[in-house]
Amino acid sequence: MRCLRFRQSPRMARCVLFSVITVACLLVSVAAQDSGSGSTDPLVDATYRWRAELYSACSRTCEGIQSRRVYCQGTAVDTGTTFVEANETLCVVSDPRLKPINSRSCGVECANYTWIEDPWRDCSSICGPGIQSRRVVCQKQTRTSTTVTSDNDCAVALETPKPATTRPCVSVCAYETTVWSVCSTTCGDGTRTRAVSCIKTSNGDAQVPIINCDNDPSLGTRPPASESCNLGPCCTYRWEAEPYGPCSRTCEGEQTRRVYCSCNTPDGGSTEVSNETLCNNNDPRLKPIEQRSCGEECATYSWLERPWGSCTAVCGPGIERRQVICRKATNTATTTVTDSECITVIGSKPSTTRDCVRVCRVVPGPWSDCSVTCGCGQQTRTVTCVQTLPGGGERNVDLVNCENDPAQDEDLPPTSQQCEEICYSWDPQAWGACSTTCGAGSEERDVPCMKRACDGFNRVDDSECRSVLSLTIKPDTTRDCDPDCYYDPDEWSPCSRTCGRGTRVRNVRCMKVADGGDAQVAIFHCNQDTSIPEPRPPPATESCALDVCPVPPVIRDPPTKIPPGYVPPDADVSYYIRQDMYAIEGNGVSVDCTEIEADPLARMWVELPPDGTRLDPGDTVGRFSVVRNNDRSLTLNIADVMVGDEGTYRCVAQNSLGGAIVGTDTADSQLTVYRPPKITNNVTRIDGNLVDPLPGPVPVVETPPDRTVVFACQAAIGKPPPDVDWYIGNTKISATGRYIIQPDGSLMIRNARQSDAVDYRCEARNIVGTDQSFVSLKVEEPDQMWQMIPGPCSHTCGGLGSQIIAPKCIRESDGAEVDDAFCSGQDKPDARREPCGRQRCLARWETDTYGACSATCDGTQERDVWCQQVQADGRIVRVPDSVCDIDDLRLEPISTRTCGVECEEYAWTVELYGECSAQCGEGVQTREVFCVRMVGTSSVRVPNRECENRGLSMPATSRPCDPANLCRYEVSEWSDCSTSCDLGIQTRTVVCRKITDTGTVAVPLQECENDPDLTKPITQRPCFSRCPCEFPRWEVGSYSPCPVSCEGGDEAKQTRSVDCKCSIGGNPPQVADDKDCAQLIKPRDTRPCGQERCPCIDHYWLSGPYGECSLSCGTIGQRKRTVDCICFRNGERETTNILRCHQGSRPAETEVCYPPPCPCSLVRWAAGNYSECSKTCNGEQTRPVYCVCDDNGETVDDDVCIAATAAARPPAQRRCNDECPCIKHRYRISSWSYCSVTCGAGIQTRKAGCLCSRENVYEETTDRATCESEIGSPFPISERPCYTPCPCQDLSYRPGEWSPCIPNECDGYRNRTLSCYCDGVIIDMRHCDAKYIRRPHERIRCRHCPFIWQPGPWSECDANCRRRRTVYCKNSETGEKVPKSYCHAHSTMAKPDRSEHCTYTGDKRKITWEVTAWSDCSKPCLIAGRQGTKRRSVTCVDRCNRVKADGCNPRSRPRHLMRCNNFPCDNTQCKDVKGWNCTFVRKNNMCNEPEWNYRCCASCAVSLYGDD
Repeated sequence: MRCLRFRQSPRMARCVLFSVITVACLLVSVAAQDSGSGSTDPLVDATYRWRAELYSACSRTCEGIQSRRVYCQGTAVDTGTTFVEANETLCVVSDPRLKPINSRSCGVECANYTWIEDPWRDCSSICGPGIQSRRVVCQKQTRTSTTVTSDNDCAVALETPKPATTRPCVSVCAYETTVWSVCSTTCGDGTRTRAVSCIKTSNGDAQVPIINCDNDPSLGTRPPASESCNLGPCCTYRWEAEPYGPCSRTCEGEQTRRVYCSCNTPDGGSTEVSNETLCNNNDPRLKPIEQRSCGEECATYSWLERPWGSCTAVCGPGIERRQVICRKATNTATTTVTDSECITVIGSKPSTTRDCVRVCRVVPGPWSDCSVTCGCGQQTRTVTCVQTLPGGGERNVDLVNCENDPAQDEDLPPTSQQCEEICYSWDPQAWGACSTTCGAGSEERDVPCMKRACDGFNRVDDSECRSVLSLTIKPDTTRDCDPDCYYDPDEWSPCSRTCGRGTRVRNVRCMKVADGGDAQVAIFHCNQDTSIPEPRPPPATESCALDVCPVPPVIRDPPTKIPPGYVPPDADVSYYIRQDMYAIEGNGVSVDCTEIEADPLARMWVELPPDGTRLDPGDTVGRFSVVRNNDRSLTLNIADVMVGDEGTYRCVAQNSLGGAIVGTDTADSQLTVYRPPKITNNVTRIDGNLVDPLPGPVPVVETPPDRTVVFACQAAIGKPPPDVDWYIGNTKISATGRYIIQPDGSLMIRNARQSDAVDYRCEARNIVGTDQSFVSLKVEEPDQMWQMIPGPCSHTCGGLGSQIIAPKCIRESDGAEVDDAFCSGQDKPDARREPCGRQRCLARWETDTYGACSATCDGTQERDVWCQQVQADGRIVRVPDSVCDIDDLRLEPISTRTCGVECEEYAWTVELYGECSAQCGEGVQTREVFCVRMVGTSSVRVPNRECENRGLSMPATSRPCDPANLCRYEVSEWSDCSTSCDLGIQTRTVVCRKITDTGTVAVPLQECENDPDLTKPITQRPCFSRCPCEFPRWEVGSYSPCPVSCEGGDEAKQTRSVDCKCSIGGNPPQVADDKDCAQLIKPRDTRPCGQERCPCIDHYWLSGPYGECSLSCGTIGQRKRTVDCICFRNGERETTNILRCHQGSRPAETEVCYPPPCPCSLVRWAAGNYSECSKTCNGEQTRPVYCVCDDNGETVDDDVCIAATAAARPPAQRRCNDECPCIKHRYRISSWSYCSVTCGAGIQTRKAGCLCSRENVYEETTDRATCESEIGSPFPISERPCYTPCPCQDLSYRPGEWSPCIPNECDGYRNRTLSCYCDGVIIDMRHCDAKYIRRPHERIRCRHCPFIWQPGPWSECDANCRRRRTVYCKNSETGEKVPKSYCHAHSTMAKPDRSEHCTYTGDKRKITWEVTAWSDCSKPCLIAGRQGTKRRSVTCVDRCNRVKADGCNPRSRPRHLMRCNNFPCDNTQCKDVKGWNCTFVRKNNMCNEPEWNYRCCASCAVSLYGDD
C-alpha cells in the first residue's frame, strides 16, 4: 500500500488528524469495491483535482443567484486518462484546495424608493383661505443605508408623480365678544360697549390681532363694539309754545299762539300733557305768554343834520365832515334807525362831506448875534407857520403844515447860517536854548501874528497885528541868559592800601542848574566859566597813608548743626551763632558769639530783626539783653520768647585802626518759635444763623429737626498750623453722608435728626501741643401731623372718576411732606375713595357703519360722521363739529368710500416704438397696437375688432423721430500758422461722430450734414505771426513840473514817459513791449523835486492818560502822564517840539493820588458759610472769602494776605450733588479707516461708542442696551467690507442689447446688462464703479403713460350737506375716455373724491338752539348775602353745515343763567372738614374746585368769595 502524502496548515492540524483516519477507512472501502468489479486501482494510478464549470446567468436583476457544477476529476498518472466524475472523497483527500463553491450572489443591491412627505406647515394666512406648504423628497433605502436621492429616481421606480408640496388651507377664526356693559344712561337713549376680539379656533382658541378676522371674508362684518340702549324715555317737562299767528294789522297790531305743557324725551320726541302743574313744578321758566303786540309802531322819518366839523387839513385843501342821522318818531319816542329806512321813505341821504381850504403863510424871525466873538460861528432865527382862521384872526401852527401845503411854492427859509468874526493876536512861542551852556549868553523865540477866521487859525504878516492891535506891543523875541554851573566832586574813594602809603581818587563833574533838575554837562564848560572860583577843576586824586596793617576779625563756627524741623524741649534752650534756633513760645533762648583773630581787638554787637536794631554788650531792650563774657565773646539772651520774635539774628565783629575800619565779620542764626494750638472760634450756626449755646459744663445747642447745623472749631493760634479733627466719644468722625468737615475745621451736620443728639469733641493738634472744645446737640421733636391728601383722579372727565384720599405726614411749619416715621406717634387715619372728574371730556369723532354699495362695480358707500362729547354727568351728546376740530387731534374721518368690483372694459394697448430709421436727423419709428379686455387689474389680448366694434379709435402705429443717439461734429486742434512772419493760414479737420451710451462712434460726414440742427465748423482761418523786433531803443519824454506849493514837501517828485521802440518788418520805429528792450538799461522815469516841507500849523497840547500811583499804599502819592505838542502838516497830525506850543496853557504832567491804607501787622484768610447747592445734580456751592486784619477786624484787599501769609486762599466755591443721571444718549462714531488692502476686497474699521449727557457734558458709557433703547436704533457697526480697484490701463463699461419692453409699452421698462472690461478682460463691476466712469443706463422707461383722472362738475348741495360728481379716466393725448383700469394701473395721480361736504343754503336746513350742560354753582351758599349762579352756553347752529347760524327764533332761546344755592351759610354748614390740609388747598388756589371748596368751606370762603 502506497503512503498518501498531503498538505496541511497548522490551523487544520487537529481537524486533519480525525479526517485522515476517516478517509483511510473510506479508501479501503472504495478499493474493496473496485477490486471486486475488476477495475483499475484509482488510489494507486491516478491524481484527483476539483473542477468547476462556468456560472449560469443571474436569477434576478438585484440580489440574485448564479450556480455552476463542481465535480472531482481524476487523471491517470501513467496514461493521462481523465475520469470525468470521480468520487468527491478522492478530491477531498488528494486536492489540497477546498471544494469550490457552486453558487454566488449577483446583481446590484436591492433598494426601496419612497416619497417622504414632511408634515404640512401652518397656513399662510392667520384667518381665512391661504396656502400650506411642505417638503417632499425621494428616499432610497437599502439593507445597509438610507439616503435622499433625486426626485426622478422615485418617479421612475414608483411610476407615480411627486406628491403635491402646496395645498389650499383655511384657518378657522371667529369673532369673540364679551358681555355688554351697563348702559351709559339711566334713562332715554344711551350706549353700551363690549370688547370684540379675534380667536383662532383651529389653533387651540388662541387670540390673534383683530385685523386678521377683518380680512377673512367668510366672517362677514365685525360685530359692533358699541350699540345704543334705551331704558325708557327720560321725560323732561317743559313749556312749549306754537308759533304766533299773523299780525292783526301792519302796525301796532296783535298776535296770539297756543301754549301747552309737554313731556320731552332725549330722542327729540315730545308729548303734550294736560296737567300744567308738572311744568310749573319742573320748568324753571314761567309759562310763556299767549298774546303779544306785533307790527311796527306807526312812525314818521326825517334826516337830522349835525354841524360841519373842522377841516382835516391845517394848511391847504382838506375835507369837512358832519353826521347825518335817520330819525324815527312814533307816538311814544323818537329813536335813531338805519339809513336804509329813511332812504326808503323820504329819499336820498344829504351829503356828509365837503371840500375846505386853510390859508397859511411862513413868517421868518430876525437873525441872532453870532455865537462867537472870534472865529467862525452860527446865527439862528425862528421860522413860524401862521394859519388864517375862518372867522378872522391868526394862530401859530406846526411848521410841518406849511411844508406840506401845496400853495407854498418856495422852500422854507433857513433857520441857521454861518457867521465870521475876524480877530488878531500875537502868539509868542517858547524861548529857545541859551547860546551858551555856562555863563552869559542870549535866548530867542518866534512871536507870529495869528488871524482867526472861518478858514482856521493862520499866521499872517506882522503888519496886520500892528494895525489892528495898535495899543498892544509885540512881545520881545530875544533876551539875556546866564546859566549857572558848578563843580560836583564825589566822595574820596578808600585808600588803595589798607596799611602803609596809598592813593585815593574821586570823580569831578560839571553840573548845570535847570528848573527840571540839575543836568551834567561837559567839564570844559565849567573850566571856561570865570564865575566859578579857583581851582578849576578841583583835584581828582590825593595820597593817603596808614602806619599799621591790622588783622580783621573772624567769628568762630559752631561745633554742630541743628537739623531742620528740630523740636526743642519745653524749657530754656542755648545755641551757638550760625545754628538754626528753635524754641517753644514762653521759654528763654540764648545764643553765644565768639571772635578769634582780630588785631586790634574787635568791637562786637548784635542786630535784632526785623529792622536790624543794634544791641551792644550790656544793653537791655525789653526781653532782649546782651552780656559780654570776655574780650572776644558775648551772649544774646531772649526771655519769654514769642512768635513775633522770629527772624534772623546777626552777630557783628568789627575792628579799626586810626579811624579806618580794618575788617568786619558777621554770623547769622534763624529763630523759629513754635506755638501750641488754641481754639479761638467755636460759634454755632443753624441754617446760616448764629445761635448761642445753653451754658453748662458742656454747652448745649438746641435745633429743630431737618436743619443744617455748623459747629465752628477754628484754631487761629498755633504754629505749625494745627490739624483739626471731630470726635463722638473716642470715635473720629469721617466726612461722609450728612457729616461734612469744612476747610476751616467746622463740622456741618445736614438734616439733623434725633440720632445726631450726642456730645461732640473738637481737637486741634500740632507737634508741640493739643487743645480741645466740647459741644452737645439736642434735636427737638418734629412738628408733623397726619393730613388727608388727594391722589390722582382715575378719570379726569365725564363724572366717572375716583381718587384715593390718603393720609400723608405733613410738616405744619411749611406744609412739606416728610417721611411717615415723623408721624409714627399719632393715629394714622384710613384712606378712602371719593368721586372726581366732574367736568366735560374732550370731544371725539364718531362714525356709523357704511351703507350698501351704490353699484355692483365702481360703486360708493356712505356713512354718518359726527362729533360726540361726554358731559360732566356722564351723558354722551352730539356737539358741533367745530368742537372736535379743536379737541380731537385726529383728522375728521371720511364719510364716503369706493366699493364693488372693477367693471369690464376694452382698450387699445400699444408696444414701444422701435429704433429710429436714421442714425442722425429725422427718421420714422413704428410700433405694434392691439386690443385688450381688462377686468380689475388683469388684461387679456383679444382681436382688434372688439375695440373697433365699441367705437375705440386705434392709436397711430408710426411717428417721425430723432434718433436717441445724436450726432455731432468734432474738430481737431488748429495747425501752426503757415508763415513765421506776417499774415498766414491755419487749418484743422472736421469729422462726424455718433453719440452712444459707451462713447462716440465715427460715421460718414454726410450724416451730420443731413441734420439741419447742426452747423459744420470752419476748416480754415487767417493767422498772424509777429515779426522780430529790430534796432530796439529806449525813448524818453520830458519831466513834469514840480508842485508850486509846499504840499508835496520832500516827497514831491517829477515824472516822465519811458517807452521801448523798434522797427518790425522794415517799418518805421513804433512802440513795442518793454521785453524787446530788456537787454538795454532802462532810464529812470521819476526824480525828487528837493522842496522844503510845508510848515506845521495849529499847535495844541495833547494829554495822555494818568499812570498808576507812585505808592501802592500809604497816604499821598503821585501819578504822571505824557503831554505832547501836536500840530498839523498837510492836513496830517504830528508831534513836534514842545517849545512850539503855548507854555502858559501846558497841562500838568503830574497830580496827587491817594493810595489805600497799608496793611496791618497780622492778617489772615476768613471764609463764610457755603450757600445751598445751586442744582439737584452737578451743582455748585459758593461762599464769601476775604482777607481780615486782626488789628481792627476789618477786611482788606486779598493782595495783602497773598503777600503777607503763606497760607493758600480758601476756596470760594465747590461742587455738590455730583452724581447726575446720564441722559440724552447718542452714538459717537469715528470716520471709516482706509481700506485694509490697496487692491481688491478688504475691510474698513471705525470706532463706535455710546455717549450720555450729565448736565450738558457728554461722557462715554458701556451700557449698550440702554443706549440702543434710548436712541431707538441698533449700535453702529465697527467693521464693513471695502473694495479698492486695482490698476488698469484700459478700463470701460460695455453694455449688452436692450430687452423688449416689460411688462408692456405703456409705463414699462427695457433692461440690458453691463460688463466691466479691463484691458479686454471682464472683471468685477466695482472696478469700473470705483473709477468714477459715467455708468450707462441699465434700465430705461419705454414711454410716459398718457392716462389721467378727469373729474366732472359738482352737483348742487343736498339737504345732507353733500355734493357729488363723476370721475372717469381719459387719455391726455387724445382726450378720449378710456377704462378706469388704465388709470388704476398706470396713472401716478390719486383718484379725486367723488363727493364732499358742502354748505347747504336751501329751505330744509336744520337750524335749532343747542345748549351745553349747566356749570357747577359758583357759591356753596349765601355768602355776603349773595347767592350763586350756574351758566351754560346757548348757540344757534346749522346741524348740517356745522356752523353757527342766525335763523333761530329768539323768543324760544333757552336761558343761559340760573340762580342757585339760595340758603344761608351757618357755622355748622361752612367749616373745614377735619383731617384735610385746607392751608395747602388755599395756598395752591384749589378753592375753585367744588370738591375742595366743600371740604375747606371756611378757609375758602374769604379767599374765593370775600370780594363779592
